[in-house]
Amino acid sequence: MKIVPKIEKVVCTDLGILIIFYTPTNCWQFYCIDLKGVIHKSHDIFYTPEKAENSARFWLLSLDYS
Repeated sequence: MKIVPKIEKVVCTDLGILIIFYTPTNCWQFYCIDLKGVIHKSHDIFYTPEKAENSARFWLLSLDYS
């Protein structure tokens, strides 16, 4: 049986796009699309969508474009 993630939230910020999603096996996770269009996937799991979003925002802040 294929497990399909459920997209909970898509957030556009000045630093990129956050996609917060839920999978029954891995709880909440996120993808970030940075200003260069690169997709970053977190392999961490979170137990609330708010914690996943906060971590995604921090991830975008920590990217180095130099």
